[in-house]
Amino acid sequence: MIGTTISHYRITGKLGQGGMGVVYRAEDTRLQRTVAIKVLPGDAVTPDERERFIREAQSAAQVHHPNICPVYEVDEENGRLFFVMALVEGPTLRSLLKEGPIPIERAIEIAAQVASGLAAAHNQGLVHRDIKSANIVEGLYGQPCILDFGLALRSDASRLTRTGGSLGTPAYMSPEQAEGGHVDHRTDLWSLGVVLYELLTGTLPFRRDTELTTLYAIVHDAPKPPSTLRPEIPPAVDELVLMCLAKDPAQRFQSAADLGQRLRQVQSGLSAASPMVTLDKPVVTRPRRRTTLWLALAAAVVLVAAIAVWRWLPSRVPERKEIVVLPLTVIGPEQPLRALTDGLTEIITAKLTQLEQFQGKLTVVPASDVRARKIASAEEARKVYGANLVISGSAQQTGARVECILNLINAQTLRQVSSRSIILDAGNLLALRDGAVAGVIDLLELRLTAEAAGAVKAGETGAPAAYAQYLRGRGYLARYDVKGNVDLALASLQDAVKQDPEFALAYAALSEAYWWKAKMTSDRHWADRALEYGEKAVKLNPGLVVAHVKLGQIYSDSGRIEDAIREHQQALRISPGNAEAYRNLGQAYAAAGRYSEAEAAYLEAVKRRPTDWLAHVVLGIFYYQRGRYPEARTAYQNALQLTPDNEVVIRNLAGVHMRLGQYAEAAGLIQKTLASGPSTRGYNLLGIAYYYQRRFREASSALESSLDIDNSIYVTWGNLGTVYRWLPGSESKARAAFQRAIELAEKAQRITPADHNIHANLAEYYSKLGEKKQTLAEIQAIPESARRPYMARIALAYEMIGDRKRAIETVRSQVVDASALSDLRNDPDLAKLWNDQEFQSILRTSQSNPRH
Repeated sequence: MIGTTISHYRITGKLGQGGMGVVYRAEDTRLQRTVAIKVLPGDAVTPDERERFIREAQSAAQVHHPNICPVYEVDEENGRLFFVMALVEGPTLRSLLKEGPIPIERAIEIAAQVASGLAAAHNQGLVHRDIKSANIVEGLYGQPCILDFGLALRSDASRLTRTGGSLGTPAYMSPEQAEGGHVDHRTDLWSLGVVLYELLTGTLPFRRDTELTTLYAIVHDAPKPPSTLRPEIPPAVDELVLMCLAKDPAQRFQSAADLGQRLRQVQSGLSAASPMVTLDKPVVTRPRRRTTLWLALAAAVVLVAAIAVWRWLPSRVPERKEIVVLPLTVIGPEQPLRALTDGLTEIITAKLTQLEQFQGKLTVVPASDVRARKIASAEEARKVYGANLVISGSAQQTGARVECILNLINAQTLRQVSSRSIILDAGNLLALRDGAVAGVIDLLELRLTAEAAGAVKAGETGAPAAYAQYLRGRGYLARYDVKGNVDLALASLQDAVKQDPEFALAYAALSEAYWWKAKMTSDRHWADRALEYGEKAVKLNPGLVVAHVKLGQIYSDSGRIEDAIREHQQALRISPGNAEAYRNLGQAYAAAGRYSEAEAAYLEAVKRRPTDWLAHVVLGIFYYQRGRYPEARTAYQNALQLTPDNEVVIRNLAGVHMRLGQYAEAAGLIQKTLASGPSTRGYNLLGIAYYYQRRFREASSALESSLDIDNSIYVTWGNLGTVYRWLPGSESKARAAFQRAIELAEKAQRITPADHNIHANLAEYYSKLGEKKQTLAEIQAIPESARRPYMARIALAYEMIGDRKRAIETVRSQVVDASALSDLRNDPDLAKLWNDQEFQSILRTSQSNPRH
């Protein structure tokens, strides 16, 4: 087939052949990029299977994850099914094993990344069913990439057969797969266990002489622990691998996310997620029934005991506490504990955050940020946040009993400091909350004043049924990105407030859930409900800081800036040391054009939490948006000193270099972050850096890579449209990219109408499409007092619609210093404007009279 064309793909070479067809290298003649195309044999499927395959493979193409080879297209031509995917060039894990087993640490790292990719697919109901070392490629930056997800089907679908037999490589099949029984996502976890065994030992756990005897061994024989073949393998790794290879799916890890978390813990030298936990203090047991008074007394006893121990024994807990609370691991079946443990993680974090104002050297990373960045180990917490302490743990339900184990980890040494075990009645979630919170306070050796203890209890309920639903709702809300979880959170939280109509915390959580619903649907109705319940939470408990902060955030996003300012100011009157309220207040002041007050609020947030990297980053963003790039660089560098490997900080610092015209330096920083794993933001920034260097082909490739990971970000589409305009023959692609950018931006704008950045971007996109009326409307939507951060884009928009007079006037009215002019100087679309004599005169004047 080499030299022929399928659809708009010209076949240029053969890459390989497997049971499900032949893989070719091909040139995408439309997008002018090299791809891999897999052509299935024409007689491999029946007509019904063909239709189902196309439908299901199109679903697989919606999975975007850096450890999954993206599927671009699924189609059929002349009776041949084919799917197109990114060309990932690199060795397969099988080829790496030709030189023998790989280092233990690297094997665990590979397995953890593969588990992360599987989790993304499983969340969409897709099961790969053919995970093997030959289907995992080590990509450009060393990250493993799963191939053949275009052949994945939903868990309740029948898999197509391969040429010559059932699909799936025998040595990697799960027992249920080998017997032709029902398979679900746990079959992928078995296969990943086989791959990990292979990486660690250089051999397969069920290798036999024939396919038939191999399948028999998979179903009936117990595998040898990996350490019998490689003695330096630690017991924790043996335990993990053998759990993956449990014959009964119910005895394996129940989700790829849990397997990934356990791998990260093992990688960090932990065994926190293992059922076999060694405790350094006695287990705290509780009978099945407790009254609220007895719970309070029990918590007090725990605190008194902690104080006594603190006084008489040398402390192993540092005075300065930079804390990350990791999501708790569920041992055994996911349900019904998953939502409860996620909710418990959120609540432990929230309670510790409430104590920050009473503990001068306590800083807690928000649970939402930990989940968003998928932090799963103490080592990651130290690298990303500069944390010195990590709380991890697990929960297991046996009948009517729940055992919750909490561990305190020193993130610097990666050693466990201490641990607590709490055994409670599964029906008494109030006791679980009180026991967990008291246990964490004990672990951290915190001494609470009466005022601090009162803050921890603020907004709570004494109704067990209401609290059970609240806990579940918080858990679902913690994983809002999982399909259906926001609706489950709404149902649970609605039931919570029905059980206790005075439950202020539940109303605050309900407000947050409706706000996520509004963002996901772009339906203003849900945004109105979010405001309604947020206002009710504040009315029920005016002293509840979290309610004011959440309501202030929603007001701000809704464009009600003065209301947002009022709520954050009230939060600070209640809790003067609340750094989050200071940050949010700064953002609201900035949105209102009250820049001196915004700067003061940001600086106060830094003062309150000098070791909080995020406070420095937010201050840097403020300076960046004001064109004060040297000050922004200083703020980012301060953040980088606290968290040297933090990719968010590095990318922001790269953005400053670009504004200063230092594109090579910016590209170098971005490539540093991409070396540890691809990211949509990283590729986006790299594409911009290349664009300003007029490296248009490389820019388009970087931006396309960004879309491969996440094609829902409107800015990426807009940047790609801009680059396509400079590639010969790509005019139609540029128009399509701008139209997609506008569609996504306007969808976001329906929920956050006061976001001036969206208006500025839309003005640019419309101007490049030649839509003058829409361009002017978007510019007019930005108040004059708020235009300075968007000066270059507004000037660009005027220039693109042929109104140079207004472009020049924009620069004149928004006087800037020399360091803010790189976008104007280096943007290829502004070359003619830059060389205009009147424009140059304006620049000389602005540079001789700079102001902030």
